[in-house]
Formats: sequence, C-alpha cells, structure tokens
Amino acid sequence: MNNVQETVFDIVAAEARIERSTITRSSTLKDLAIDSLDGIQILFAIEKHFDINLPDRSPQFDTESVDGLIVAVDAALAKRVIPAAVA
Repeated sequence: MNNVQETVFDIVAAEARIERSTITRSSTLKDLAIDSLDGIQILFAIEKHFDINLPDRSPQFDTESVDGLIVAVDAALAKRVIPAAVA
C-alpha cells in the first residue's frame, strides 16, 4: 500500500465514522454506506490534508469509489511539480 492510499483510507474511515478495515480500493461509497454529505466532507478533508483541489465537477473524476479518490489525489499531486530552476 502506498502512503496516499493509506491516508485516503484513514480520512474515509474518520470522516464516515466507519472501521478502516472495511475499506478497500474497490469499495464504493455506497458499499460503505456513506451518504452524499459525508462524501463531500471526505473530499474536503482529502483536499485539506494534501493541499490540493480535486476536480469534483469533472466527468472523468470518479467520486463514487475509493480507488477513484486515490487516483485523483495521485494525479493532483503529480501536477504539483516544482519548476526547474532557470539557468
């Protein structure tokens, strides 16, 4: 497991008040009985923790599964590349 996955699992468990052991990458929010309000809180907590903005209105952004959240965080973090110094 990578650090992003571990952190997303921790955030989902804390925000939804569920056992972390019930979460897998293939879990959907529906599988975990997470309602839409808790889903929004999870997104905000992930954004705050990683200091990123998730594309919540993009049709390519899978907000229905834990895997989709992990993939989105990885993509957002990859975009935060530090520009090379100008010589």
